Amino acid sequence: MSGFLPSILEGSVRGNYGLMDQVAALHWIQENIQEFYGDNNNVTIIGHGYGAACAHLLMLSPMATGLFARVVLMSGSALSPWAIARNADIYSIKLAQELNCPIYDNIVMVDCIRHKTVEEIQAVPLEAPQYLTSFGPIIDGILVPSEPKHILETGLSDFNYHFQHNVSGHGVGASGATAGAATAPQPVPAPPPQPPLTPLLSQSVHYINNYDLLFGVTRVEAPYVFGAHEERHGIDPSKRDRILRTLVRNLFDFQQQSIFLTLMNEYTDWNRPVDHPINLLDSTVDILGDALR
Repeated sequence: MSGFLPSILEGSVRGNYGLMDQVAALHWIQENIQEFYGDNNNVTIIGHGYGAACAHLLMLSPMATGLFARVVLMSGSALSPWAIARNADIYSIKLAQELNCPIYDNIVMVDCIRHKTVEEIQAVPLEAPQYLTSFGPIIDGILVPSEPKHILETGLSDFNYHFQHNVSGHGVGASGATAGAATAPQPVPAPPPQPPLTPLLSQSVHYINNYDLLFGVTRVEAPYVFGAHEERHGIDPSKRDRILRTLVRNLFDFQQQSIFLTLMNEYTDWNRPVDHPINLLDSTVDILGDALR
């Protein structure tokens, strides 16, 4: 948890220390792998579940450029709804309150939490809504520069333009009255032309690197645990509806009923549309697998 505990330093949110540790480990490999007869141009990283999401985020991060060549993602990616902790700051405050840590100052709060024992932290009942994450990677603008979906779609991460003049401009003004005599107001001359603006930082930075990627999921690894009886005999419509409504409610803030009905329609096998318990189990597993991986 402490590896992804968000804090504010110099006005910016930080919290991807767990990912930074992974980057540091990859740097160590680059510097030392030849001592073990390895090839630093042939490094492969592999992740499963949350590990796959972290590996995918490293693929999209400018801080990990050149540290590996191949990636294997198993049952997870940076696009999974649980890959990014959207409300980690809120959970940090809740955790601090449970541990009797001050919350008036972020740095003091984080320092207090980090001095608690593992047992004290694990005893705090702090769970995110089902299918989401309380603590994990955040979009900090540095290691995770932008929304993963945005980077994948455009290959870019947006920044604001910052400009400076090549030379300083000179102020101009109107002449005033001279001693003993009044003069008519003089028109204010137009300011001299300014030199072109030079961007200090490009508006978009290209972050997509070339990697060999192997991505895989397995259907039997459904994120919702069904009992042995349900796996053998299936589930009833009420349980199917309860699972899917929880999924839709936690992942979407809009048109929840429409999304629920769309899932019901798209994942119904119209070659066997009868609500047989096995059919319901199969379609529910398919939905969960597609939505969460």
